Amino acid sequence: MDYHAGPAVPWRERRAWDDGAVRRRWLLPLADALALTAFVLAGLARHVEGFALHLVARNLVPLLAAWFLVGALLGIYRRPEPVTFALTWLASVTAAVAARSLWLGHPRGRALLTFLSVSLSFTLLALLSARGVARLVDRALGGGDPRERRSSSRPSRGAR
Repeated sequence: MDYHAGPAVPWRERRAWDDGAVRRRWLLPLADALALTAFVLAGLARHVEGFALHLVARNLVPLLAAWFLVGALLGIYRRPEPVTFALTWLASVTAAVAARSLWLGHPRGRALLTFLSVSLSFTLLALLSARGVARLVDRALGGGDPRERRSSSRPSRGAR
């Protein structure tokens, strides 16, 4: 399918899978969920808390709930703009850390700010990495950047 043909779609109405970044709608939410899950599991492993279901749940549920709630409100999967991603990331991770802190009663004060800083840093790294992998998987499954595709009416460079 040639994405250069047809009426131009205003930027605000494009979807993440329309701009050539990722064509399969399920890849970005899956990548995000896996990235946030990996962050939680790495944190549990780092702090030698174990992987009991209640430990995973108390850390993962607020994070996933905040991510997908804030993401739905801001339209992270409807608008592929970096600002939408950044706002979703900042608001959801901050809300999840606050909810977890209220739920557990700790950390507080300076320790809470440290925990928030670490959480923001490592969730960003995990999310960006997972989204990069999602793009690679999408290309391997036949997606890819429409700028790299040529119309069937034009010969490829090697066919000259």
